[in-house]
Amino acid sequence: MAASSAMSADRYWVAPIIGTWADASNWSQSSGGPGGQGLPMGGERIFMDQRSIAIFNGAGVGNPNFDALEMSGSGSGVTQLNMGSGSMGITEVVVGQDADACELLVTNAQLVSDSIKVGIGTNSTDALLKLSGSGLIDTLSIQIGVGSGVGSVELDAGTLRAEDLTIGIAQPHPGLGGSFAITGGTLDAESIIVGESGDASLVQTGGHIEVTNYYIGTTGRSVLGGDAGFSETADHTGGTLDVYLMIVGRDQNLFESYAKGEMRIDGTDISAFSILVGGFESWGYLTLESGTLDVEGIANIASSGNSGQTYVGEVTQSGGSFTSAVLILGSDGTGTGPINAIPMRATYEMSGGTADHNSVRIGQSENSDAMLYIRGDAVFNAGSITSTTRHEDSKATLLVAENGTVNTPSLSIGSVLSDFSGGDTEVNVTGGTLAAGAIIVQDFFESVKIEQSGGLLSASRVEARGDADYWGGVTLIGGVLEGYYETIGPVAPVSTRIRDNADFRTREFRHNGGPLEFGPGTPSLSGPFFINNLTAGTLDLHAPMTVTADAGAIMMMNVTNSSIITIETGSHLPIEGTFTNNRDIVLNEGTLSVTTPVDHAFGTISGVGTIDADLHHDAQLEPTIMTVTGSLACGPDSVTKFQLGTVGSTTLDAQGPSVTLDGELHLEFVTGAAQPMPGTTYDIISTPNTTATGTFSNIVFEGAAVPAEVVYEADRVCVRVLYCSRADLAEPYGVIDFFDISAFISLYQAQDPIADLAAPFGTINFFDVSAFLSLFQDGCP
Repeated sequence: MAASSAMSADRYWVAPIIGTWADASNWSQSSGGPGGQGLPMGGERIFMDQRSIAIFNGAGVGNPNFDALEMSGSGSGVTQLNMGSGSMGITEVVVGQDADACELLVTNAQLVSDSIKVGIGTNSTDALLKLSGSGLIDTLSIQIGVGSGVGSVELDAGTLRAEDLTIGIAQPHPGLGGSFAITGGTLDAESIIVGESGDASLVQTGGHIEVTNYYIGTTGRSVLGGDAGFSETADHTGGTLDVYLMIVGRDQNLFESYAKGEMRIDGTDISAFSILVGGFESWGYLTLESGTLDVEGIANIASSGNSGQTYVGEVTQSGGSFTSAVLILGSDGTGTGPINAIPMRATYEMSGGTADHNSVRIGQSENSDAMLYIRGDAVFNAGSITSTTRHEDSKATLLVAENGTVNTPSLSIGSVLSDFSGGDTEVNVTGGTLAAGAIIVQDFFESVKIEQSGGLLSASRVEARGDADYWGGVTLIGGVLEGYYETIGPVAPVSTRIRDNADFRTREFRHNGGPLEFGPGTPSLSGPFFINNLTAGTLDLHAPMTVTADAGAIMMMNVTNSSIITIETGSHLPIEGTFTNNRDIVLNEGTLSVTTPVDHAFGTISGVGTIDADLHHDAQLEPTIMTVTGSLACGPDSVTKFQLGTVGSTTLDAQGPSVTLDGELHLEFVTGAAQPMPGTTYDIISTPNTTATGTFSNIVFEGAAVPAEVVYEADRVCVRVLYCSRADLAEPYGVIDFFDISAFISLYQAQDPIADLAAPFGTINFFDVSAFLSLFQDGCP
């Protein structure tokens, strides 16, 4: 750097309009004093405090190493040092000290300095440092726009080397600060700061920038949101930039103030090791319109290693290419921050261009709102995407819209297990395409929503994993799954909701535990369908469900009676393949269709609707108004129940080619206050295409017993009431006499249910004798 002397003198430029540096007549030892007092000597301080131009070409200047150069002046004109050739060393250079219109031009010359300040102090405006030609500036520090000063640096060609370059420093008001413009040449710096408490801008339209640390927007402000009026921007529209660490929005005084930085890339090719957009209580905004942003390591958006602070990071890409090894949106790096942290917002909106990231993480921080939004014609490629939340106030969203495309072999979503409940984790596709090799929903506490209202959502596998202590649910609204779906809940159940136009073209659908809801809307499901261990859940169908067993049997197994299949109005569950039912099925005007016989060995089938299959019934069948289109076989262990009476009768329409009866027939008369009239016939089973074979082995009355007989006819099975009173137990019917007493005694001794006339029903005892005697005394109506 520049040499200095222990003993220094002052030398003043006094040329009236223009002059050469090597002309001794242009120099004085006092401000405004007489000229001709000798050329500046090494170690002296040089003052240019009047309006004129000094031409320096290096010839005949002696030892051009000085302690200081201060450029000021007043009045009209310009104070200018024009270095056309040669070299000069100056320890400290000030261009524009409390004065305007000061210029230092370096063209095909070399300037070496410890410190250069451009625009400093009150009334310092239009201060300029310009490098062009084959010039070289080598300095430890450049400060542009200091205090109340306004300064600018222009790099058209040549090389500018600086350890620290700071633009806009300690400005008291908006509108004051500095600017740096590079149209060509090379800027080589250890550190560049655009905005340190002042207006600041860096504009690159060409040339090359090589920098280790690049900070845009580091102003310390007392106003939340960085709205104190300062503008701190970087605009890159050409050339190239190589940087190790780039931060857009970084407060220097942590926890005490706020910062805001903005960066636009439109044609520049940028290579970085890592970047951070919005961190350390700051607001950062990066726009990529064209060019490239290639990050070798981590690209952070509203992320830092400190919790409890405010971060806003927004990346907007309308073109160009953005690549990184790891892209993080809204993560504090540890996830252990306080739950009362000021919210963090991280947004990456892409409407054009391409993006390739090896790993993408959305959310993962306390109180963060993180969104990856792909729309327009943008193409976003990721080796993996992980979207998680850690707190109930957190939100992580992947949104695909318009014609945007997201391609990833692995998409993992859910709420991370912690001491706090998770927030909202969503995947929304309203247009375009989200193509995922696998979607993994794991380690979550709250529900996760995967929704498609337009475009295409496709995945080869969806896997939802529960945990022993935490559970959640998956809502799938639309989308196409081509592959596998599986819920894994070893202890806690995992719920699944499939709605609207979801299209599951699965090679295997396996649901292990927890509620499963299908519909409303028009979703479809095709492929082997396995429901296991639904002891803690239910299956509710609110829409037609198509299940085809192309690769094996379809099973619903290992389920207790607490699990229920409900087929709602207009819903249809057709199954191709083997259907083993070990659970309850409720038909609410819905249809169950199976291409092979339904083996009903456990649970209850009940309700209003249609079973479009052969039914092998050896459990509980409680039709309200039910149709079986195939053959019906009631096994020896079966129970078939009907309600009869004026309040409401139940029927079974057996339309198949064969009906075989066995097991118990349970009857419950629901006639209200009215008594069944003698000779009344109730149709319980219609057999329009065959005649039933076999008979029910036993008749059980649920409630009061009524003397009745089961009549088996060619096209129906019916129940006929035989009495005028429940005491009329023997012929001649219609008359209460001694034969009825004899019949009751025989039935009582045999413990026949017909003798069960009084509560407690199911037990034949003295109360039934008392009830018979009372009925006998009443006689027939």
